[in-house]
Amino acid sequence: MYSFKDIAVPCSSRTVRFLLLSCLMTLCWAEPRVLEPPIRVELEPPESSNFNTRNVLTSWITMPLDHFDPQNRETFQMRFMFNEEFFGGEGKPVFIMVGGEWAIAPGWLRAGNMYLMAQENQGYLIYTEHRYYGETLPYTEFTTENLRFLNVDQALADIAYFILELKKQERFANSKIILYGGSYAANMALWFKQRYPHLVEGVVASSGPIKGKVDFAGYLEVVHEAFKSEGGEQCISTIRQGIADTIAAMESILGRQSLEEAYRLCNPLNYDNELDLGYFSGLITWSFSGSVQRARPGTLLAICNNFATNIYGETPMEKIGGYIAATQNLGSCWSTGFETFLRTYNTTSISRAWYYQTCTEYGYFQIAPKSGTVFDQLKWLDVAFYVEVCKQVFDQRFDEAFVYDAVDRVNLIFGGLNPDVNNTINIHGTVDPWHALGVYDRDLKEGSPTYTVPRASHCFDMQGWLSTDTILMTRVQQAARRLVARWLYTKFEQIENYYQISKSSDMKSVLDTSYFKSLDLSQSRAWYYQTCTEYGYFQIAPKSGTVFDQLKWLDVAFYVEVCKQVFDQRFDEAFVYDAVDRVNLIFGGLNPDVNNTINIHGTVDPWHALGVYDRDLKEGSPTYTVPRASHCFDMQGWLSTDTILMTRVQQAARRLVARWLS
Repeated sequence: MYSFKDIAVPCSSRTVRFLLLSCLMTLCWAEPRVLEPPIRVELEPPESSNFNTRNVLTSWITMPLDHFDPQNRETFQMRFMFNEEFFGGEGKPVFIMVGGEWAIAPGWLRAGNMYLMAQENQGYLIYTEHRYYGETLPYTEFTTENLRFLNVDQALADIAYFILELKKQERFANSKIILYGGSYAANMALWFKQRYPHLVEGVVASSGPIKGKVDFAGYLEVVHEAFKSEGGEQCISTIRQGIADTIAAMESILGRQSLEEAYRLCNPLNYDNELDLGYFSGLITWSFSGSVQRARPGTLLAICNNFATNIYGETPMEKIGGYIAATQNLGSCWSTGFETFLRTYNTTSISRAWYYQTCTEYGYFQIAPKSGTVFDQLKWLDVAFYVEVCKQVFDQRFDEAFVYDAVDRVNLIFGGLNPDVNNTINIHGTVDPWHALGVYDRDLKEGSPTYTVPRASHCFDMQGWLSTDTILMTRVQQAARRLVARWLYTKFEQIENYYQISKSSDMKSVLDTSYFKSLDLSQSRAWYYQTCTEYGYFQIAPKSGTVFDQLKWLDVAFYVEVCKQVFDQRFDEAFVYDAVDRVNLIFGGLNPDVNNTINIHGTVDPWHALGVYDRDLKEGSPTYTVPRASHCFDMQGWLSTDTILMTRVQQAARRLVARWLS
């Protein structure tokens, strides 16, 4: 990376040094960079995409340009991708990933939580592309006039039309439809369930900011809290001081030179132009926002640790500038003018399309707060700055009043934070800045749960399992898959589906590996396989004051490592937890639905802790828990060491069985 400090200059004033650098900038730096605000999300495919699966195929459907004007006969081609790897045939479910403000990619049909849902439920996988994004282009030129058909009403109608066409195929006629969407597409999934409830069985909405808001100060408030919670007061103090020093530097010539050097600016700022200062403020806040929006556990702490050293720079202001350059992979220098920033949106691009939607539907303008955050000082980043982009890029009619009215319309139509939906799963992370515009503190309705997970960020649940995931993150992914399975199948169908999956080629491939065959097919191996794939039962060291607490190395990771090394690397911790959850789901855990049973335990049997020992299973299905008795004591004949209670339970069991038979 090019740095001002890489230039050898004679010992002279900072003014001379800056002039020399200014002369060198044009020659040494390649193309100036422009930073866009994180208003638009680029939903990258899962990191663990499995490219050994059957190919994901691409197809197109002819879509009406205007679903609400029957006299308009214009059409366009909507792209979609599909993967039938797990499809169980006629009537099995269809899982549709809803595309948002990005180009769709095949990785989402090769990995991730929806991919696992399809695997567990013999589902068909589809990924639809949103009009005006990727290769789904109603027009080749994105003039303001041509963008008039870009709105969520038309986009939701696209999905409805797609589903109706899909169900015309015999194999999908009776298939239940599940939608999965993240970010803006999460809004679409929830709103689709509200507007077209007859077309989908249920939806999973990840990180949906369902309330439109023009002056979205809450975004940077969450960014502030995320750095504070992960990095502590020292981290926040460094950021606050760096921004304060930046603003103070604007008051003098030498200060401005230091500022422009620290931030790697291509040209001096126009300190009298509030729009230029607004863009410069965005350069700072949008970089911090991006780090939080993409955060995984530990990533923000790593940034704060770098602030505590001189990795980014020596002074607080240099540290902010160095951090921005490092996290944005700056290979040149930053453009400084608002006019240059506008050119980002003056071409036919995804960025232009999405900014149009923010001006005409959602707002989402991430302004400087006034609540004591480190970003409060950047006062030039306000609603007027963002609205000026709307006016100059699209139409002078798109003024502040227009934008507020447009956002109010969307909130009125879809209910803001009170959508009328059922069979939904609503997921958020506490360090995701977008959760401030979602419902994160209550369920949307009975049977439509909300999960808000500490330390989780934007759309975390859509990925497959990652090594940085917390236990709570993994549990929410599992909970979503369990609830979707309940929507799709009755209890009997769930059991049948489970056995169909267990006989799939994927499971057979585990049993047929040469490594498996080369080992002695012992009872121990067979049972350990079942613990990895069904029950767990890993007897780890407690943390409750027992004599065994000190043996901390006997943990879940130890037992799972056996699963991975003896059977298959896929049998990791997430796999085992999923497998155990599936068994509990199918058979009811501690609440089996049975009659005519006798349930016997002993208090000194360690296994009784996982059984029902403190109540009868049902009237006529008694439980006997016997003091001083251990594992399966009642199965023996009479022993001289038996207590009277042990013998009485054996007799009671024989009497009850006789009554069943008579």
